[in-house]
Amino acid sequence: MKINKLIVLGLLLGLPILSEARVREMGITKNEMGKVYLKMGKSTVLRFKDKPKKVVIGNQNYFNVEFIDNDDTIQPLGNNTTNLFVYGESQTYGLILNVVRHNNYDDLVMVKRSYPQVNQPKRTSKKRPELNFGGELEDTLKITGKGILKNATLGLYILDLNLKNLGSKAINTDELEIKLTRSNKRLKDQEVIFERQKFAPKNAIRSRVLFKTEPRSFTLWVKHNKKEWKYIVRHTYL
Repeated sequence: MKINKLIVLGLLLGLPILSEARVREMGITKNEMGKVYLKMGKSTVLRFKDKPKKVVIGNQNYFNVEFIDNDDTIQPLGNNTTNLFVYGESQTYGLILNVVRHNNYDDLVMVKRSYPQVNQPKRTSKKRPELNFGGELEDTLKITGKGILKNATLGLYILDLNLKNLGSKAINTDELEIKLTRSNKRLKDQEVIFERQKFAPKNAIRSRVLFKTEPRSFTLWVKHNKKEWKYIVRHTYL
């Protein structure tokens, strides 16, 4: 499955994808009110495990509420705050609806019942080592990389590279090949993008590799003409 080009471009530039609208899970206990953030001109969907039968909203004049199957769709009609109670087949949920002016609002909230943990032992997780490597492709390129990010929402790993031109001529990115392999076979889902097409001698360029894979070791290849450089990325960095 090919990685969406808009996602690639957004991740390269370090910008939010399309908007800052959030998709999130929210667990609330029976003794608390969950918070939902709305925006004027936008609809927010509340998704429940059990099908809502009835909703009671504190201020009906400033909110439009509809429910379809297990979803409640809410659209604010004014900059007001109110409470909302959703009665399902087995649970009742209490929510506070907040209308915000910034773009960090909820697009989809998956609401579920949360139960307090009693006498649960503390779990310690082993810290993942930080990837940090560098090398040279003969007298052509200096290659450095630091860290692998994981975007759980998109199901992508992100590897950032810095490529410095060590030669005496400008390098066009069309001359470069960057790929990830395992057992000499190219990983299926990967995309490479550069911040610009050409970089002059002694200058550097950023490249971003987006890929989907199992948390297993793989090999990073950088090729320029007939020269090649490779580095094995261990599974402990994923």
